[in-house]
Amino acid sequence: MLIKRLALLSLCLTTLPAFADASDTQAVDQIVQPLMQKYAVPGMAIAVSVDGKTHFYNYGVASKQNKQPITNQTLFEIGSLSKTFTATLAAYAQNAGKFTLADPASRYLPQLRRQRI
Repeated sequence: MLIKRLALLSLCLTTLPAFADASDTQAVDQIVQPLMQKYAVPGMAIAVSVDGKTHFYNYGVASKQNKQPITNQTLFEIGSLSKTFTATLAAYAQNAGKFTLADPASRYLPQLRRQRI
């Protein structure tokens, strides 16, 4: 259930306008911090890329035991969420006309050409 909520949060954040100044950081904070409190999420990192520029938003700790803060270099185990996230991005790309699910995977991953799967 938490994974679904985090996936929903990531989708909500993709609808926000480009982030650049302190007011934008406050807008992200107002979305993220209440959700982290409500669902007892110890830490979260969000990256938003707009027009080739990436903005990072880090919250909480990577470990409750050692209180290590989340940074841009923190590694996360995302488990099965990657499938949901990938499918969502594929749907957005298809909707934008940049991708079609009817194409063979080798069109986007040339190393798969002539591979028997």
